[in-house]
Amino acid sequence: MPKSGASKQRLLRTLHRRTGVVIAVLVIWLAISGVMLNHSAGLRLNDRHIGADLAEAIYGLQPESVESGFLVAEQWLATAENQLFVGSQPVASGYQNLLAAVALPPMFIVAVDSKSVTLLLSSGELVERLYGADLPVQQIATASSSDEFLLLWSESGRCFRSTNSELVAWQPCSEAQRQTAPVTQATLPAEQRQAIEKQLGGAKISWQQLLLDLHSGKAVGWLGRLLADSSAILLILLAVTGLVMASRRRKL
Repeated sequence: MPKSGASKQRLLRTLHRRTGVVIAVLVIWLAISGVMLNHSAGLRLNDRHIGADLAEAIYGLQPESVESGFLVAEQWLATAENQLFVGSQPVASGYQNLLAAVALPPMFIVAVDSKSVTLLLSSGELVERLYGADLPVQQIATASSSDEFLLLWSESGRCFRSTNSELVAWQPCSEAQRQTAPVTQATLPAEQRQAIEKQLGGAKISWQQLLLDLHSGKAVGWLGRLLADSSAILLILLAVTGLVMASRRRKL
């Protein structure tokens, strides 16, 4: 074989080998991520969410700032990104604004927004959420407690109290109960605020979504598209160099 031909053959082999190494890495990643996505239900990837730091780094999501809440039975209750938090754990969604949170001894905590009342165990576990016909007030203005009863005020100023801690029956407040001051929010301690904010942002992104976005290259934006295009070109190059080398072997 002439020197020029041997030189070209070595160049083709080197190009083919290095292209193969790069493609192998990409294929291994696509294979692993593809298998994980196929078994995402068994791995519960959609039930698990990435942290706020990772969500900010990859998606640029900034967590909502949480400044205030209610301290009840030695636990902080606050809302952020339409979620109700007890301590640092989200327990209910669909919360626009937390109007009040009070204790109903000996075992319940109640969280109130403008359209619902949420009953929780003192440990923070969700019991039930009451709406509409279950409540004496359709649009709640504020709330408080008196003598272990929950008090609700309508926007027109009418006051109702629960007749038991399970909140299944209501009656108009007494004159003394109407004079009860509504509970007010307090500034969250920095440690509590940071604990809640760590659950935000990343709480919107499941591991399944992240894996899918990494698998497709979407998670890294234009770089992902460039990587996908480069992979396609490298696959073509790998195939072409392989065919060229195979055809030259036949000639020999």
